Amino acid sequence: MKKSGFKKINPKADALKIASIYVLVSIIWIIVSDQILAITTNDTNFLFIMSSVKGVIFVILTTILIYLLIYTNLSSIKESDNRFLKAFNSSPVAIALIHLNGKIIDVNDEYLTLTGYKKKELYGKTTTELNITTSKTIKALIKEFKEKGRINDFKIEINIKSGEKRIVMATNEAITIDGENFNLNYLYDITHMEEVRKLLIESEEKYREIFNNTRDIISLVSLSKEGLPDKFLDINEVGIKKLGYSKEELLKMNPIEIMGSDETKESLEEAWEKRQKYQYELEGYNITKDGKQFPVEISSHIFKLKGEPVILAVTRDITQRKKSEQELKSSLKEKEALLREVHHRVNNNLQIITSLLNLQSSKLEDGKSRDILMTSQSRIKSMAMIHDKLYKSQDLDSINIKNYLKEYISDIFSLYEVDRNIINYQMDVEDLNLGIDTAIPLGLVINELLINIIKYAFPKGQKGNINIEFNLKDNIYTLIISDDGVGLPDNINPNNTETLGLQMANSLISQLEGTMEFSKDNGTKFKIIFKELKYKKRI
Repeated sequence: MKKSGFKKINPKADALKIASIYVLVSIIWIIVSDQILAITTNDTNFLFIMSSVKGVIFVILTTILIYLLIYTNLSSIKESDNRFLKAFNSSPVAIALIHLNGKIIDVNDEYLTLTGYKKKELYGKTTTELNITTSKTIKALIKEFKEKGRINDFKIEINIKSGEKRIVMATNEAITIDGENFNLNYLYDITHMEEVRKLLIESEEKYREIFNNTRDIISLVSLSKEGLPDKFLDINEVGIKKLGYSKEELLKMNPIEIMGSDETKESLEEAWEKRQKYQYELEGYNITKDGKQFPVEISSHIFKLKGEPVILAVTRDITQRKKSEQELKSSLKEKEALLREVHHRVNNNLQIITSLLNLQSSKLEDGKSRDILMTSQSRIKSMAMIHDKLYKSQDLDSINIKNYLKEYISDIFSLYEVDRNIINYQMDVEDLNLGIDTAIPLGLVINELLINIIKYAFPKGQKGNINIEFNLKDNIYTLIISDDGVGLPDNINPNNTETLGLQMANSLISQLEGTMEFSKDNGTKFKIIFKELKYKKRI
């Protein structure tokens, strides 16, 4: 091991060394110089003179020798003092040398920085005189020393010159200098650390307040080596209360152990496998210590805590929500049943009206009156059939237009006793659903146009065909009804006519916010373009 470059001072050894060198040099000088003179001459006067000269030389040489020896040792002492002062003043800890009577003997630069005083203001004063420490603080230090036999890292509060307060860790060490006892006090400023600690405590308290006073169960869960949920790391008081376990019991458990059913456990595993990045959500059941289950909604997020990935899970008791959902479902079923009953009764009432009209028309001999009643009957039939379809529909909001037209056209042909061997119809209708607000006026439009074709397109038993097309493209519906009959007379314009049926058709098309085009080439062709009406909310 390399030796330190600092020379250790030992007063006794250094003094003995100087004395020994001096004695040795003196003895050697005396013996050697006397021998040289004895050999050189026998002249008494010369020997006397040379003895005096030798004495002067001896004094000069020994003076030089003593100077060099003392200088060397004093330089070592000065170097040692400089090293001590440098270490003393460059220490990050405030140091004060204090006499047993409490008066300050010396302080380092850090002590001056900490307290704000100058050295001349401190020397010969006690810390209580300067109000750096109070009598209460001194009593606390004395009590600490009596109880533990030492003062080491004892937290106290001091006052500095500016009037501010500082929190320091105090350590006291007894030392002896020149046979006199002193105290060496070390003060480490921890004010900033205490402020940070208080902020951390406040932050922790706020976190705990939120953590424990939220209405949801909040838990931290560790991850196993395989990256799966492992053990509870923490859980709030709400969770402890709802689950019925003690916190110690829960911290030894895996979250899967409180899952209320195999389906919930499977849901958790499935949600874990399908989690997006660092989070997942699921619904399931938790089971309490006494075996009771309650529905929950779990929202989890994975993050790093102290460098390790953990799961933050927020579990909400949704018992009340599930109860409300069930009540809502029951209410919806009741309303659905009621609505079906309404459609059913409307259909029955309309069927009764059509039956009455049919009965009345069969007793009329006037063909025109009978025709009016049959037309009214077909109109009511078109609306009745829509209510019947809604009654049988799954969603009660819409009907399948393809099924509706197929059944409706068949009924119209039966009502007007159309011979299918003479007049036939073909359908090219997409399988589409229409809402009631659109279906009723559309059904009436189709009714008016079909009756017009049946009554006028094929006179005197003329054979012919009726074509019905219905499709949707780019949210626009197109209905085409055409025939290959005799066509409309030249003096009739369907968009401007006094005929009640065509007037009603135009009015209904306006209600659909649509347009109607027609042509008379090789029969008659009606083309209606419209968009589905937005569903109007009912109270």
